[in-house]
Amino acid sequence: DEITREPMPYWRRFPTNAIQPYFEHPPLFHLMAGAATHIGGAEHYAHTQHAHARIVSIALSLLALWLTIALGLRLAGRKAALLAGLLQATLPIIVLQSRVVKGEALIAVLMPALLLFYLKWRKSKRTRHLVFAALCAGTATLAKLPAVSLVIALAAMSVTEIDQDGWPSTWKARARKALSELRPAFIVLGAGLAMSSLILIVAAIDWRGFWHAQSMQATIRLVSPDALGQFI
Repeated sequence: DEITREPMPYWRRFPTNAIQPYFEHPPLFHLMAGAATHIGGAEHYAHTQHAHARIVSIALSLLALWLTIALGLRLAGRKAALLAGLLQATLPIIVLQSRVVKGEALIAVLMPALLLFYLKWRKSKRTRHLVFAALCAGTATLAKLPAVSLVIALAAMSVTEIDQDGWPSTWKARARKALSELRPAFIVLGAGLAMSSLILIVAAIDWRGFWHAQSMQATIRLVSPDALGQFI
């Protein structure tokens, strides 16, 4: 029930405070990395070994590599898929990033996964494939807040599949057809934003504490309920 600030003495060049409860980023990836370090024997965040936390990032990077190859096979054929996999597995900037403990490691898995589900939906028109794609987009938000844009992008992609032919002449019939054609976009927004909104559960538990912890963890940016207005 109390927000505490504890200095991190081993970050001497960049003085940092550990704020509890931790609201700086969405929790999903941090829970995964924390579970790995806890299994490795850490009982406190100061006892965390990077080697244990990096196991999660490395495992996710291998999964992302496999999904990239699978996506390439579906889009461009075997040669293009193998080339994409080779580049992702050997480019130094990607290889070095694959061991960094950051939420982007999880997003790198969810993005090709949602594209694969989307392509399956385009071919089969089965709603479950579109729902799975939307859930992947929504889950990415639980790793990094800007990833909510994936939900909007996926909804926009589904709109491009609207049938341009055979529109009726009366406005009522046209309205019914428009709603029917926009149904996939509504499904994406519903499933994706529902998954994304799970992050609000933490804030709902203690709204004032949520914003107070955010402001303590922030460095140079404005953090408050009216931060957007202040920014503008």
